[in-house]
Amino acid sequence: MSNPLAPSRRAADLARDAAVITAVLLTAVVLAWASVTSPLLMLFGAGGLAVAAVVLRRPDVATLVVLATMYVNAPVVAVNQHGLPFVVGVVVPFALLAPLVFHVVVRRERLRIGVAGPLLLVLATLQLVSALAADDWTTTGPALLNFLTNGLALYLLLVNVLRSPRTIRLAALTVVLSAGLLGLVTALHAGMSDWPGVRFGGFSQLVRGDLLEDVDWGHYFSTEGLPSELRAAGPIGETNFFALVLMLALPYALAFVFAPRARHERVLALLAAPFILGGILLTYSRGALVVIAVVAGLFAVTGLIPRSTLLALGLGGVAVLAIPDMAVRLVRLATAPLLWTGGADQVGDAALVGRFSEMVAAAHAWQDHPFLGLGPGLFPANYPRYAAALGYDVHDGPREAHNLYLQFAAELGTGGMLLLVVLLVVLARAMLRARRQAASPAARAFAVAGLGVIAMLAANGMFLHLAFERYLWLHVAIVAAWAAEQRRTTDTAPDGGALAPAQELPVEVRG
Repeated sequence: MSNPLAPSRRAADLARDAAVITAVLLTAVVLAWASVTSPLLMLFGAGGLAVAAVVLRRPDVATLVVLATMYVNAPVVAVNQHGLPFVVGVVVPFALLAPLVFHVVVRRERLRIGVAGPLLLVLATLQLVSALAADDWTTTGPALLNFLTNGLALYLLLVNVLRSPRTIRLAALTVVLSAGLLGLVTALHAGMSDWPGVRFGGFSQLVRGDLLEDVDWGHYFSTEGLPSELRAAGPIGETNFFALVLMLALPYALAFVFAPRARHERVLALLAAPFILGGILLTYSRGALVVIAVVAGLFAVTGLIPRSTLLALGLGGVAVLAIPDMAVRLVRLATAPLLWTGGADQVGDAALVGRFSEMVAAAHAWQDHPFLGLGPGLFPANYPRYAAALGYDVHDGPREAHNLYLQFAAELGTGGMLLLVVLLVVLARAMLRARRQAASPAARAFAVAGLGVIAMLAANGMFLHLAFERYLWLHVAIVAAWAAEQRRTTDTAPDGGALAPAQELPVEVRG
């Protein structure tokens, strides 16, 4: 008896083959043109053809390829370091439209916005209203467009292509491996005798800075013989944000090590984790180390992770203090309380004084514009005015707020800051719910890892503003996708509980 589905299947095969032939012909034309104008552009075009071919057969694999490409910041490196057209850096995230079409058209799955989607839509509306009220479209326009593309659009794409627990875990593992690769490249760069500069095609950038610059340590101890500071900036080009990119992969790496679903997860995470930690140390980011210590300590005290973690933190702290450069940087933090007691002139750390002045200026900007703020992206240009009025003379020119919450408050008003806080709380509650309803140790550990990512983002917001925001919304999307899948499996279970682990695996659809 013939299969009634055969005609439609043949039609689907013919349509797919026609798409392949068309894509190959169009790509051949593009590659022929690119080979004349830019060999590197031809390489990216060939890579795009490979991704397109994968999409037609295994759309989830294509999702992981795009995710890895974004996490190592390859599009931006290609544009900034190798002179590729700006459009290359813009279109790469939108390659996720291909697997999205597969899920929505072929599998006929419904579009979803996840737990964070409604808040992001409100945030986009608030940014638009604030931008219009500011009447400075030359600055607010690009800032708004950046959020719409690298924020809202990226989130919606990811939350709709990460459709199964297995795919979401693979996405997190891709993040871990990408961060591990960046840490490895950084370690190799650090081992070179002439390591300051740009190496490995732009994926490792290291900057030289005097450890004692603008610091009068004569009040504290002898500084004779202390070395200059060499800090890793990765493909990001900024040390503290590179530390954040690496740090956000750590919770998933630990989840794969201690509660894997398969042996390869543990092996790969064990290979990547040391390089992630090493990369963070080479950034010499005090904020990253403080965030890791605080979040891990709170999770251990509350029982979210084993209390033996406190011992590991103690041993790790001793090891970090054994690094001379890092020890000196951490000792500087002891002078931070003087900033709040009116003794800013006694703080021997220009970075601390500068950040304090930026935060205070942002707070005053919020006070002057409590409803709609200055407008998206407008605080840096207004910083000198507020700093001068407050009597601070630390940095010349535009400066960022160096505090995520005060940045949202200064640029978007009280509503913007509240939206940020509510977003973090909603995501944290979703992960706690997923942890309670997890059907396996691996699912429970992954939920705790997602909670750890949100906690790190929330804590890091006390030290850093919103920049390279693609990474923020990428991690928000992974957490929201996991929450959506856990809710779906719970709601569809016969007894109202979570499905068994074997039932979480998606059914593979072959062409």
